[in-house]
Amino acid sequence: MSISETAKKNHEALSPNRRSTLAVTDPELIEVFDNFAFDEVLGYGTLDTRTRLMVILASMIASQALGEYKVMLGGALNVGVTSVEVKEIVYQAVPYVGMAKVYDFIHATNEVLESRGVKLPVEGQSTTSRRRRTLKKVWQYRKPSLAKGLKRCTRIHQQINSIFKNTCRLIVLVIT
Repeated sequence: MSISETAKKNHEALSPNRRSTLAVTDPELIEVFDNFAFDEVLGYGTLDTRTRLMVILASMIASQALGEYKVMLGGALNVGVTSVEVKEIVYQAVPYVGMAKVYDFIHATNEVLESRGVKLPVEGQSTTSRRRRTLKKVWQYRKPSLAKGLKRCTRIHQQINSIFKNTCRLIVLVIT
């Protein structure tokens, strides 16, 4: 058995002119792995290459595969995953696997991006501010009590209107 032409083509698209050191020391393993990962797996599902690579990067962060992450990061950038998308993948991993586990991946990502001429930091992607998040949290927790207060104000307002109406009627009666 040898590495299929499809596996070779797909591997080359991700990592041009890169030969795995394991291909020299463990050729049988690489033969099985490359045929599986770069040929057989790709025959299933409908993910495009960019999306598949982004999923692979996230899974490598979760499994703490830093060495392979760096290799696949290069492949992801080669097929059009942007530096902003890569940073977002790393940032999104923090709440799920923890800052301590993502820390080395942040540095590895920065190293790879800088080696490719990407100026850091990349453009910010935040769609909110700390103040807005705080106000949103306050509203979330205060909304029920504010609603109750508004109902109470409405009842008081109705009572005042009723008193005012009755007072106006009384004044009209007294004048006439």
